[in-house]
Amino acid sequence: MEIALSRVTSISNVVLLWALSLPCATWRCIDAFQHVPVIRHIHASSNDAARRQLQHVVPMMISGGEGIPRRHVLQAPLLLLGTGQVATGTEKANALELDLMGESDKGERLTVPLAWIPKLSAYVVYYSIGGEKFGAVVDTGSPFLVVPNYCNRRAYGCFKEADSRPSGLASTWERFDNNEGEVEWRKARFSFINATTDSSMMGPPEMVFGVLSESLMDGSGGVFFGLIRDTDNWIRPSFLGQTNVRALEINLQDNKSLTLYTRSPIRDDNSPQADYIPLVRDLNRKYGDPVIHYTAKALAIQANGNSILKPNDRTPIYVIFDTGVTGMVLSQELFDERYAMARASREKSLWGTVNVSFLTKEGHTVSLEAQKPVTTPLANKPWPKFKNAHLIVLGLAFLDGHTMTIDMDNQKLQIL
Repeated sequence: MEIALSRVTSISNVVLLWALSLPCATWRCIDAFQHVPVIRHIHASSNDAARRQLQHVVPMMISGGEGIPRRHVLQAPLLLLGTGQVATGTEKANALELDLMGESDKGERLTVPLAWIPKLSAYVVYYSIGGEKFGAVVDTGSPFLVVPNYCNRRAYGCFKEADSRPSGLASTWERFDNNEGEVEWRKARFSFINATTDSSMMGPPEMVFGVLSESLMDGSGGVFFGLIRDTDNWIRPSFLGQTNVRALEINLQDNKSLTLYTRSPIRDDNSPQADYIPLVRDLNRKYGDPVIHYTAKALAIQANGNSILKPNDRTPIYVIFDTGVTGMVLSQELFDERYAMARASREKSLWGTVNVSFLTKEGHTVSLEAQKPVTTPLANKPWPKFKNAHLIVLGLAFLDGHTMTIDMDNQKLQIL
């Protein structure tokens, strides 16, 4: 079965297409590739000027378990939205607006619970746009808040144009796989469902979000809640970029939750609790990634106790931390090296126990480990300038059971 998954950005006739096509026998092959970026070029649209505006990365594909691609799971009754009713009563009282835009930063925070959807193999957050309830996969690998442009309360939610207004930003014309469609950028009041806060924060009256045309949802469609804050200037507004959020924390331990901070919770002193893994912006600055992925350099990567790197290989290993992916994606060179090594040593499992380690600011080692993660190669260069480097995308197989705190301003990462 040939499967193509994609995310698209373009400027005029130059399109950034996040895609990969590969033979895939099961749903598990699909999932890992949703964030893999590959540059392609297509002919400029001959339609109206809106289609020639700057195009933007929109998350478009997720996969779930039990043989069901996530795009179909999201359409299954009651999976995301329960009864699918608009928040009322206590639920509405607990729907707190994202009040993180105050001029004075008092270290405010907002916490919202996450729900694990087994058939989706993902964590979902619930929120309201214009008074309507929506559900989306928590995604540290994309930047935007998006909704479909039609009503389906039993799956995504029910978008109603009357509940929002034009943002003043031109619509964009997107191409995903073999499907093309418009994304309209609108504004509406936004709130999280069942959120808690420790302050009376004053917030923005409205948030910019993307409305996906139905033709885009017909293909490799899905709904993501993007948590990448920083992007290139030509990209449409990211969700977090519209707030004063300085840090985020995703707790995938006992109490599954997402917390947003206007001041970093990572200590700035010499205590052991202040140590962190340095994040880097190399993918954007050196290689042309249009968004600032949460990325660190790996110290080492092992499979079944053996390094997958060739001896004396000093090529930098960049690791993206992505909660919207289930398994692991890695550069074709790394995949090939591991395959050759396992074949030479006659190992029974190609990716049995996988361990990725990082060096902290204070010189300590932090490791993330997964058992038999779904592992797939990145067949093409993610960006035209990407060379002399390895790339790994780590998903929930490595992050589940941990708490991940990201300080965007100071480029710090803590994993507990």
